[in-house]
Amino acid sequence: GVRSVSEVLMLAAMEGYSFIPTSFGAKAADLGSREEAAKLRTLTDKAQIIEHLNKGFAHAKKELEALDPATLTAKRKVMGQDRSAADVALFIGGDLHEHLGQMIAYARMNHIVPPWSK
Repeated sequence: GVRSVSEVLMLAAMEGYSFIPTSFGAKAADLGSREEAAKLRTLTDKAQIIEHLNKGFAHAKKELEALDPATLTAKRKVMGQDRSAADVALFIGGDLHEHLGQMIAYARMNHIVPPWSK
């Protein structure tokens, strides 16, 4: 199916809480039980979504800054494949860029012009 705007943004927040840090060997955020974490994906309140985007990416930043740089030379399993840190960074950058493109498409479909196009 097609994700709603809130679902896309919460997916990005969840990536900050979990996928980004764990892909580099760092820790995921403690979001409570699986059920509690799953409920976050269904948020629709704008203020809460913005809060989780900020918290998710702050968590990823904190965890990545705490990594020992020497560990970044090792390959790691990400989505079932052995990947280098560079591979992981490119994958994550591409994934987030895809979400941005999706959000731009949603905005344009709703006659919202992105600020850089004004």
